[in-house]
Amino acid sequence: MDPGSNRLLPLLYYNLSQLGLEDPLMKRMKGIYRYYWAQNQLLFHHAAVILDAFQQNKIETMLLKGGALVLLHYDDYVLRPMGDIDILIPPDKAKLAINLLLDANWQMKAEWMTAEKTLKRSSAGAFVNDHGGEIDLHWNVFPQGRQPHADDEFWAESIETNFMGV
Repeated sequence: MDPGSNRLLPLLYYNLSQLGLEDPLMKRMKGIYRYYWAQNQLLFHHAAVILDAFQQNKIETMLLKGGALVLLHYDDYVLRPMGDIDILIPPDKAKLAINLLLDANWQMKAEWMTAEKTLKRSSAGAFVNDHGGEIDLHWNVFPQGRQPHADDEFWAESIETNFMGV
């Protein structure tokens, strides 16, 4: 099964379970459900540590993509499997945020890329740690929107929420 379809299985399992369906495939889907539950718990834990560090250093954050969808639209974190957590920060805090990640033993996912090159050439950077965490740090929502105030509407319409206690 292709990865995109495989990531739909926790939601399918959840919905079929709610209907009381009994089928030999349900045991296999339950195993996949548990796998993604564990994977998301690890991912969310690592992201929460970083979000807390950003908060302690007065860096505003906004969850993007799957992280935001999970918090706002799913009853259970496992129903939206993710490979990373996308975090938006203000552009003027990008260097500080990158340094906090590097100081916390996160590495640039592209080993050939440096923090300085990423800041100059991109609107985001991908970071990984040795424990399975992966964060995409964005300082602009869109790669083409790097001009000043490009993300002001996103920030103005954001809502405060709680992510794993942060």
